[in-house]
Amino acid sequence: MLSAADEERLVIFEEDATTSFDGLERGLQELLAGTHTPETVNALFRAAHNLKGNARIVGFKQVGELAHVLEELLDRLRNGKLDPTRGHLALLGTMIESVRDACMDAVAAARGTKAASADETKGKGESAESTQGPKLRVPQRRLDAMLDLLSELVLGRSRLETMLLAKGPACSEMLEVHRDGERTVASLQEILTASRLVPIGPALRPHTRTVRELAETQKKEARLVIVGDDAEVDATLIDALKDPLMHMVRNAVDHGLELPEARVAAGKPAMGTLEIRVRREGANIALDIADDGRGFSRRRILEKARSRGEMLPDTISDEALFLRVFDAGFSTAEKVTDVSGRGVGMDVVRKNIEALRGSIAISSTEGKGTTFHVRVPLTLAMMAGFHIGVGGTRFVLAKQHVVECMPLAQGSLAPGKTGVVQLRGKPLPCIRLRETLLGSAGAPLRESLVVADVDGRAIGLAVDDLFGECQTVIKPLGRLFDGRAPIAGSAVLGTGEVALILDVPKLLRSFDVEEREIGC
Repeated sequence: MLSAADEERLVIFEEDATTSFDGLERGLQELLAGTHTPETVNALFRAAHNLKGNARIVGFKQVGELAHVLEELLDRLRNGKLDPTRGHLALLGTMIESVRDACMDAVAAARGTKAASADETKGKGESAESTQGPKLRVPQRRLDAMLDLLSELVLGRSRLETMLLAKGPACSEMLEVHRDGERTVASLQEILTASRLVPIGPALRPHTRTVRELAETQKKEARLVIVGDDAEVDATLIDALKDPLMHMVRNAVDHGLELPEARVAAGKPAMGTLEIRVRREGANIALDIADDGRGFSRRRILEKARSRGEMLPDTISDEALFLRVFDAGFSTAEKVTDVSGRGVGMDVVRKNIEALRGSIAISSTEGKGTTFHVRVPLTLAMMAGFHIGVGGTRFVLAKQHVVECMPLAQGSLAPGKTGVVQLRGKPLPCIRLRETLLGSAGAPLRESLVVADVDGRAIGLAVDDLFGECQTVIKPLGRLFDGRAPIAGSAVLGTGEVALILDVPKLLRSFDVEEREIGC
């Protein structure tokens, strides 16, 4: 068990080491891109020197020795005794990773814990930082337990408000006191949600090594640029994004980026660039994974889709056409490699993203590159929702997908699961949820239309009842719903009733499949 003083020294070492490794990685990327200056190499040398000194201060002898070797290597580079060739830079990258691994092992050993990679440690949210004073280590399970208790408190207060409103003016004073408490609970909820957020950077930086090593095996030149790595997301989201991101990165290097000679012939730099851009968009996190490679070929994707029996018009939009690459078994790769090209993986990427209540879209220009646009919620624990009723069953839609609501005039939507309604003079594809979800034929006396949006595509949802906006705590469902109905989870409402969370992207995809099968 470390003393308080030893723990404080260890925390300081970790913070300094993180800063040093960030500097080393940035400098290495500049060297690989050929955009470095003499100051770049000087900064690399200082970072390695600081690592060596700090490691020796805390007694990490092996880390200090490895950092010294790295320092010597950089000193030779700085003095012109070592040329920044591809092979030498690969050696430099390997040395940096070796020092990083040694640092993690040393810290883990000092704390008596099992060593884990930097992104795993951050991703699992094993620690949280207070705004003042020393860092506090709070296990993720405790944060989860606190959130569960808070959700019960929120639900209990919602039920109490419902009861007080039912009693009328006689309880107006109690209702006001209750609402004061509600504001306090909302503040507590905001603080607890924020405590689950961790920077996404540590989960992204290991991909730098992946890109470098994979490019080397493919005889390509590639670098990874990360923008916005200080953005914070729910700790549980980090692990869930790991596999989808890995597959998109590997796929981009393997099939997106061309060989150096092909890039030069096309008027591009010999070194390809893969960029991961992260930014906050309201209650969501947006990740763009972009490469400046060969881009998608409309012709080849159309040919492949048609060979699989799809009747696609030549006028189909790029957005709709490119989504075919997410179909299971769909691949236009000219050859199968050890990395990708077997037609597996991209369907799993979409499935994993949508399991997070997120969405993924593609934009691409042939000859210039491809970008995968991923949108996921900032937190997986809470959701701003819109409450609807269908055939006596309660459902909740993610508020981010809801554009507008309105009454649906009788006869404006023909009987059946799907159809088209006119919205301000324009046709809007529509799904009747009563038949789609519950298999109930016939429309009720009164229907409403919810206009939903998924990545810029509008779809109408015919529902029986509109109950309005709601803040929900998400509860997972068992395997019964895996691969079945477009349900993403459940939520307990303020009335105590259970509502199912509707997976709008999956619902839209099932609509597309049905339309294809009937030849629309």
